[in-house]
Amino acid sequence: MFTQFFGQFLLNNDLISAGELNIVFQSIKSTRLRLGMIAIDKGFLTPSQVVVINGLQKKHDKRFGEIAVEFGYLTEENLEIILNMQQSEHLKMAQTIVDLGYMTLEEFAEAMNTYKKQHGLSDESFDELKNGKVDEVIYNIIRTEDHVIKEYVTLFYKNIIRFITNDVYISEPEKLSGDEHYNYLFEQKIKGNQEIYTAYTANEKVLVLFSSKYAGETLEVINEFTIDVCKEFLNLHNGLFAVNMSDKDLKFDLEIQSHKENFAPVGDNLYKIPFHTDLGDICLILSM
Repeated sequence: MFTQFFGQFLLNNDLISAGELNIVFQSIKSTRLRLGMIAIDKGFLTPSQVVVINGLQKKHDKRFGEIAVEFGYLTEENLEIILNMQQSEHLKMAQTIVDLGYMTLEEFAEAMNTYKKQHGLSDESFDELKNGKVDEVIYNIIRTEDHVIKEYVTLFYKNIIRFITNDVYISEPEKLSGDEHYNYLFEQKIKGNQEIYTAYTANEKVLVLFSSKYAGETLEVINEFTIDVCKEFLNLHNGLFAVNMSDKDLKFDLEIQSHKENFAPVGDNLYKIPFHTDLGDICLILSM
């Protein structure tokens, strides 16, 4: 999950092109992670030290880890830790970018530090993000102090991963202008401790792919069944949200879900949050 967030960060900051990022994502699965990359990530080595050790390998017929320990760059304990981390997705991304020549080790490390600062991440939070815990980054992206909305958006993100696709990241909320019409909109109101308007929309192609994933069968057109599947996803998500909130002593009830066609939702505090997936974009609409 971190690779999608960080890849978009690199793209937004002109550190990599869209075409290059696409090649990186295609190449990650076949990337064999080198120990130097892991050592940098763990803080055991600096990028310049890795360059030195790589140079020593040209003079000594030994593996990277053996040389690093022999010359005092790593302890045996350090080496054991990094040997157990060779499946890390974010490090594979880093190594792929460096191997393809899109960035140097130093440039990638600096980009990681900038990303961390921009999102106000502590070392602990950043480690959690790299290990698949995205809550704090989502909180920073949606920029609200409302903990209920934070919980709602984070759960929506996790449910897309759980039921639809792993390839997803989100962008900052955009306030609705009031004249934005959507061909298909799936909506449901939540009432209780807080009243929340919830809805989502996408174009027809994305909705067909989305409903196919959720239903577990191949669907080809928007029809009554496809619409029912899309409504049920929202109802299931909101039901899970209500259960989670009840564990925090907050009570929420759901109205019956519905769908609208060629419809423009109206409200002073409605925002859309784009969820970018490999199927296409899905927009979550919330009162915030």
